[in-house]
Amino acid sequence: MWAAAYLIGGGCSDDSLMGFRAGVIGLGRVWFEWVAADPDGLAAHPLVLRAAAARDGAL
Repeated sequence: MWAAAYLIGGGCSDDSLMGFRAGVIGLGRVWFEWVAADPDGLAAHPLVLRAAAARDGAL
């Protein structure tokens, strides 16, 4: 999960990981279990796709 947080956020400290994990928990049980089993699956979440597009200048 740390690697996913690092890639999505462009870096990840201990505090950032705690916030990232809390955010995933906030998405609900289904998303949390999915991300825990396969963190790469988080790349399909609409907020992650939007953040990546914004970072790439597509928005």
